[in-house]
Amino acid sequence: MRRIFLVYSILFWCAAGIAGERKYTFLFTNDFTYQKSRRASNPDQYFNSSSLFLKYGNWAGGLTLRGHNFYKQASNFTLPDFKVDLYRKYVQYATPGFELQGGDFNAMLGRGLVLSVLENEKAYRDRTVLGGDFLLHSGKWQVRTLGGRVEDEMEVQKWAVAGAEISREYWKGNRLGFHSSYIHDVRTFRDMGDRLTSSVSFSSAGLPGGFSYYAELSRLDNHDSRLRDGSGYYANAGWTRKNVTLLFEYRRYRDFDNGLNNPPTADRGDEAIELGDSETFRLYAQYSFFNPDIIAFVSVGRIREADETGPQIYGGVTGSDLGGRVDFSFGYSFKETFYPVKIADGQVTFRFTGALAGEFAVRDKRFSQVGYTFNERDYMPQISWAPYGSVFFQRQYSRDLVDGQHYFNSYGFRVNFRRDSYFEFLTGRVRGGEVCASGQCFFVPAFRGWRVGAFLTVR
Repeated sequence: MRRIFLVYSILFWCAAGIAGERKYTFLFTNDFTYQKSRRASNPDQYFNSSSLFLKYGNWAGGLTLRGHNFYKQASNFTLPDFKVDLYRKYVQYATPGFELQGGDFNAMLGRGLVLSVLENEKAYRDRTVLGGDFLLHSGKWQVRTLGGRVEDEMEVQKWAVAGAEISREYWKGNRLGFHSSYIHDVRTFRDMGDRLTSSVSFSSAGLPGGFSYYAELSRLDNHDSRLRDGSGYYANAGWTRKNVTLLFEYRRYRDFDNGLNNPPTADRGDEAIELGDSETFRLYAQYSFFNPDIIAFVSVGRIREADETGPQIYGGVTGSDLGGRVDFSFGYSFKETFYPVKIADGQVTFRFTGALAGEFAVRDKRFSQVGYTFNERDYMPQISWAPYGSVFFQRQYSRDLVDGQHYFNSYGFRVNFRRDSYFEFLTGRVRGGEVCASGQCFFVPAFRGWRVGAFLTVR
């Protein structure tokens, strides 16, 4: 424990010293959580993450020291010993012509068909490539090479990866690109062996008349003879004119999961992408009203998953600063392949004064198949008093029994005590379950107990 306090003292001392000199741009953050998790064998759980980021001229760097006895992805399990590790570190040198980085970094090649190692906080994804990354901008050329290792959030799985991409503008904003990644399973659940994923892309973001397009054709070559090779195709064409936006999307994936890719989706972002065998056509239309600020949209498509084909419809409306007091959003989606899935969600915020506001959010997801009905509902009212803090109450429902319950109530508050710093408290039951964002999903265990947290920022 003495070493932990020594390292934390050094971090605070560095932040204070740099602040006094005013020669560097710097950021120090500390994220602390203590929770009493009644579903864990040892209910006392701690998590602390201290990060320091520096920038001087073309140089930038950072490190994160972490101490914990549980993983946020598995709050029902407490580690036997408290762990301390140098969780993240990087050094970067950047100029207008090139960037060179060593340590931990995020990476996406193409649109994610070949490789996607990005942070996705809502889906509990926090992965980086630990290695080296080089990016070159030279006239109409862009070149990137990278390599290193990727570890999952609970330090159980590990992959070795190498990747590269090159693209060139060949005519008036039109680009041609080639992307490739080579992945080796060091220690994984699936043990897929070695595989090469490569693709070619065509794109333009600013054609005359408000048109744009993107297309990427990809192939997955598995070196393990037990596994079939895969393919992925994604394309879109868009048009924007004053208040109107139209977008046509097509995607087709077959045996295309290489373990570290996350291809684009034509679905809602809070649903998983089917990479085994799926095909989707959709047309998205949006109309924007500028006074008042309201956006209405609808997406109509047809989706095939394996041998089942059906409609996919998603529509909604959002509004901002209506009458200087109201923000709102509402969406509804319906998809039917193996069984019909319906999702409705909405949120409204009303500002009583410049500082006092009330917010109410609701979400309902349900589907039925032979002999089984699924339904989850969430309601969360919240009162905020800027800039001091907020209080909230959350009521959740599950038709299935979770931790012996159908209904789950939790409540808490947050107190802001300086710029980007706060203290928060939560107590009660949280349902858990599958959480999806940007096409990635994670199963969060149910929580019963209480939690306190503090987040400190020093600039």
